[in-house]
Amino acid sequence: GVQVDSEQFGSQQVSRNYHLRGRILQVPSNYNPQTRQYSGIWDGTFKPAYSNNMAWCLWDMLTHPRYGMGKRLGAADVEKWALYVIGQNCDQSVPDGFGG
Repeated sequence: GVQVDSEQFGSQQVSRNYHLRGRILQVPSNYNPQTRQYSGIWDGTFKPAYSNNMAWCLWDMLTHPRYGMGKRLGAADVEKWALYVIGQNCDQSVPDGFGG
């Protein structure tokens, strides 16, 4: 963590802002979470990467054995191919209503 001496700010209230990239979780091996692009045909394997894609967050919650349902569900119990399609939809741009 970051430590800052409060005396540097006197009586001012300090404001902190964060930009979180998401969690490191298992995402498709052909997925680039920084560009939100999928390249080529997915072979069904995963790789660890930061992501905030809701489909892959759901995969993580369903299959992770420590904080998810992974002790009760196996990867074979979750339809990863359907989540792949959902994940692609989650990464598509949505119009902002102002032509952008």
